[in-house]
Amino acid sequence: MSTKLIQTWQTKEDQIRKEVVDLIARTTHVESQCKEIAVAHTNMADQVQALHQRLDLMESHLADLEDKARRNILRLRGIPESVLPCNLQVYVQDVPADMVQVDQVHRVPKPHYLPDSTPIDVLLREHYFHIKKIIMKSRRNKPLPHEDCPTVRIMVDLSTATLRRKK
Repeated sequence: MSTKLIQTWQTKEDQIRKEVVDLIARTTHVESQCKEIAVAHTNMADQVQALHQRLDLMESHLADLEDKARRNILRLRGIPESVLPCNLQVYVQDVPADMVQVDQVHRVPKPHYLPDSTPIDVLLREHYFHIKKIIMKSRRNKPLPHEDCPTVRIMVDLSTATLRRKK
């Protein structure tokens, strides 16, 4: 009986050793796969980071292009809607009338969140950039002379990406 018991224990021991060897092989395989996945994840994270940097650079270039396209545009805020575009010369009095060459004047579509009493912004595209600079400089140095609209502000028209970056 002792030999039979010894044989039984040896077969059980052999089975356990075989299972342990199989378990070690499977664990080694899983660990190597985990290492491969970790390396792939690290590479992917690096690529995502590089793509984010490229995207930021492209957004910056696009914003620069948009801002260059808007370079001659002034945004006038606070002008009542009763004022016609042909009467906007009053708001740029510091520049002689023969120098001002306005290409376009129009009102911006009103955002849904503004109350009805708030006047819509006016976009004024000046033909020459140096005239726009003169207008902006004169607005910085003294208050608006027009008594009908004391709250009118003259600003540069910037792209939404640039405005978002400034916040």
